[in-house]
Amino acid sequence: MENQNQETVENNSTQPEEVVENNTNDSVSYESHRKLLGQHKSSQAKLKEVEQQLAELKAEKEAALEAQLAEQGKWEELARKREQELNDFRASMEAEKAAVLTATKQLAFKEHVGELASPAYLNLVDWNSIPLTEDGKIDNASLIEYGNRFKEEHAGLFKQKKAPLDKSPAGQSLKSKPQKGPQTMDDLKALWAKK
Repeated sequence: MENQNQETVENNSTQPEEVVENNTNDSVSYESHRKLLGQHKSSQAKLKEVEQQLAELKAEKEAALEAQLAEQGKWEELARKREQELNDFRASMEAEKAAVLTATKQLAFKEHVGELASPAYLNLVDWNSIPLTEDGKIDNASLIEYGNRFKEEHAGLFKQKKAPLDKSPAGQSLKSKPQKGPQTMDDLKALWAKK
């Protein structure tokens, strides 16, 4: 009997220590957090510095290569390289312009027709039906016309608005007038005192 009591006491005495150990493992002291945050910031600063040095080295290497090609009289190769860089830049700018234009049209479309149930449904929209004006803005008349037509044709694709609850569980209207009669304990006591 005593052995069982001693085992129970021993078991009980070890359980709180385990709980304390688990709680300390899940938390981090403020000092450790600040130290880690400081290390993270310094690492980020070093990373930016190294990236800047890398960009400078690349620029120096490019300049050295260009100087070497110019000294060797390989102007044609240098010109082709510059032309390729210019074409790549133009292509990236056109892609960025198209992405911004699409995002602008999507935002205007969503503001007009409402939120679709899934972002994938935006693939059904004919973006060419929403032209731009001469000054680069979205033509509102075309947007309204196409948006209304899209709403009619694809009514099931939109998020359904939840109807406000106007009935209580007992079937009484929540928007009805307040009940007449005692509202507080004092009102009830006053009513009983009158009787």
